[in-house]
Amino acid sequence: MLMSQTDCMESFAEYHFIKGKVIFCGCNMDIPASRFGKKTFSRGDRFLFIPYNCLIKRLFKLRYMGVLCEITGEKKSEDKIIYEVKGLHKVIIKNYKKDSAYFEEIFPAKNGKTENVAGSLRKKAQEFVFLINTEESEKLIYLMNFSSDFSEFSDFVTNYFILNYKDRIRIFSERDLYKKYLMLHAMLDKLIIKTQKRILREKKSIG
Repeated sequence: MLMSQTDCMESFAEYHFIKGKVIFCGCNMDIPASRFGKKTFSRGDRFLFIPYNCLIKRLFKLRYMGVLCEITGEKKSEDKIIYEVKGLHKVIIKNYKKDSAYFEEIFPAKNGKTENVAGSLRKKAQEFVFLINTEESEKLIYLMNFSSDFSEFSDFVTNYFILNYKDRIRIFSERDLYKKYLMLHAMLDKLIIKTQKRILREKKSIG
């Protein structure tokens, strides 16, 4: 374990800045070992994943939001080591100390508007999945049924469907769940319209 907890209830863990990637709670990601420099991990090790896309922000070590992650496995691809990583909890970095940092877990800011939005977002996500109709569609529909909590489900949707880094980091940084719902709903709408237009063009080209 690379994590500990202090008497003041702040937790302490090794941190790593990961450029151009965002991991979400409950979701998995493969990360090349080279992203961690000379550091090596074992299964069960935990660390702070801090996404960034600007070197200046990294150098100043601001109070970033990050994700407490766990190494769930390791594999090789073309003689390169790949770590299998799972996001556990979203956190705020309180203070840096050499290669580690103090952090606190972030709890979503709920309000009355978020009580019934999980179902609405699920329907929109299912509409998109049925539209793209890939080999993974059935699996994605199946996995959607496991998240009844909106915070968990919004992370699932963002992880699998929102691929643009700027959009992912916007959603990652938004702590108000209803605002996050509006953002995701609008992004899925755009993806649906774009996909519908592509399908229509393909049909016209065929015949």
